Amino acid sequence: LASMLGYALVGLGLAPLLGGGWVDTIFATLFSVLVYGLVLLSARLGPVASAWLPFSTAFVVGVLATVVKFWVPELNVVLVILASVAILLPGYTISLGAGELVAGHIASGAANLMNGLICLFKQVAGGSLGVIAAGAVIPLAATGPANPVESVWMWLLVPILITGLCLSFQTSRRDLPWAALVCGITYLGILAGSALLDSNLGNLVGTIFAVVVANVWGRKTGRPSSIVLIPAIVLLVSGSIGFRGLFTMAGGEMMLGAQQFLQMFVVAVTILVGIMIGYTITRPEPGL
Repeated sequence: LASMLGYALVGLGLAPLLGGGWVDTIFATLFSVLVYGLVLLSARLGPVASAWLPFSTAFVVGVLATVVKFWVPELNVVLVILASVAILLPGYTISLGAGELVAGHIASGAANLMNGLICLFKQVAGGSLGVIAAGAVIPLAATGPANPVESVWMWLLVPILITGLCLSFQTSRRDLPWAALVCGITYLGILAGSALLDSNLGNLVGTIFAVVVANVWGRKTGRPSSIVLIPAIVLLVSGSIGFRGLFTMAGGEMMLGAQQFLQMFVVAVTILVGIMIGYTITRPEPGL
């Protein structure tokens, strides 16, 4: 129940953060619960179903979002798909692979990077085919997206997103407040850096804050800092940029899509640099 709630809260909090309206937010929340059901079903069906989980979840959500758009023309299909499958996005894996390549761990870095990219391509292929399959049957009107959710709601929706991430990663009760605190500090760092220069500096500052606070927490509690660090790093969702880039290219806008896809690697390297700086400021305990 807690994990299912985590999926729903991520969809609820992420859709407005990506610029969606209230209609997008409602359906992203509903489809996120459906994605959780597909995750459970794939685990029971076996390893083959689990391997195709990125494709199958995006395909199902793509079909349903396209069907809903027939009745709700202002629905942003790509944003709803992205927010619904956000938990399965390989942003952390891609960032980890890029970091290992830079650190000289060629074999493991290439493996993680390739696994992340394959997962991303499966998601984009599933979402695109779902939209195409449903669009071939259902005529869709070219309607602009709805107005985004007012920024004042972010004070409520961002904590919801953070709570959802912590629940999705099955954070225990005693660690949940600390994981949420690290995510909150990370988000404040993102806002501060973005206000000073741009989003890349925001990601860098947010990552540094996350690593430093997580390492301090690990020293004080004697527990692995990754417990509170991983949800904070996933909050940066570098994979979502790549998802949108590939989806944009699949729609025919090659230049814009390529720029968005390459930006994913910029974010991945920015996160890597932030982790290295954070570990320079506060070293984790060797035994953790």
